[in-house]
Amino acid sequence: DVEYGGPCILYHDRVITQTGGSNTHAPPAMAFNIETGEKIMTTHPITGEPVPWAWLRFKGCNTAIACENLLTFRSASAAFVDLAKGLGTATIGGFRSGCTSNLVAADGILNAPDYTRTCTCAYQNQTSLALVHMPEGVPGSPAIEEWSFQFYPSPEKPTPIQHVGINLGAPGDRVNEDGTLWLEFPSVGGPSPELSIDLESKAPNLYRNHSTTIAKPSDEGLTSPQWVAASGFEGEGRISIHPYLFPSDKDETDVEGFLENAHNPELMAAVGKPLPTPEETLVYKIRLHFAETNEVKTGERVFDVFVQGKKMIENLDVAKEAGGVNRGFVREIDGIEATDRIILELHPSNPDSKFPPILSGIELISEGKRKPLDS
Repeated sequence: DVEYGGPCILYHDRVITQTGGSNTHAPPAMAFNIETGEKIMTTHPITGEPVPWAWLRFKGCNTAIACENLLTFRSASAAFVDLAKGLGTATIGGFRSGCTSNLVAADGILNAPDYTRTCTCAYQNQTSLALVHMPEGVPGSPAIEEWSFQFYPSPEKPTPIQHVGINLGAPGDRVNEDGTLWLEFPSVGGPSPELSIDLESKAPNLYRNHSTTIAKPSDEGLTSPQWVAASGFEGEGRISIHPYLFPSDKDETDVEGFLENAHNPELMAAVGKPLPTPEETLVYKIRLHFAETNEVKTGERVFDVFVQGKKMIENLDVAKEAGGVNRGFVREIDGIEATDRIILELHPSNPDSKFPPILSGIELISEGKRKPLDS
């Protein structure tokens, strides 16, 4: 009883359907068990709840094909879904694949024979080429960043967050090696789970650098991924996060795509959702990710961090604590209680501070403790 596009892809014990659409809208595709016809389920990385597995693309004029690890297709440019890692839709910027399926993976090589010569699109490579996988950190790797957009069906009721990263100023979503989904904020790279975040600042400055500008972290203790530390928010202000995913008021059979622009100030405002009726107090561990990405000297940027109205970090000098510029580090705060929202505030320790506060990322981790409000 489910509408789907074809031709379908047979992948082990499942049937993967096709999707595609305009620049702005597309229906999600799903996968079904080949024996029972039941939807293939996966675990939502933010809530831990089971949800139907789905994938999505926009402006796709060819048909997706698959190999053991990848779905390959056109989503404006050449694109793929990493089946092995369970990632969302990522693109290979700079060229588009053909109207005929021509991203063919074989024996570790992604082949792209030329099927574009009769197309009027402006960004095809009129040649055949082949690509090999070079992971970040491998000597000689071009260090191409792996950004994606994610589609997961919204919950039927407000559902508490179990684990999520908020990557301020990032160009897309990304999954860390430990499975943490880091969402870009503001959301400009395509669909993402609608986490309700509100950033208030008189002079907000969102910035972004390439991850290779950040020193590689050590293998000991808590570390900030280079691609988290490389972007961020600069300014005195207040960040409010609702620790729930909410039911969507949109038609999720026709998902909106690239409708936003990073320079739109309205993106700083929270998604308009009704708050759940607080029946419990949620308890979180919060990890704050910092890096000084400007030529700022020790003592020139010193600020305090407040969580839920309490000063949790005092006189933080990012350049001093990191041991220099372009080095990420993490501060962890346990036992933060919240009902309807978690509020972080950044204020200069000294009103005459030369530079305003800075923050790269926020990680929320449920501590598994919930108690009734009247306890």
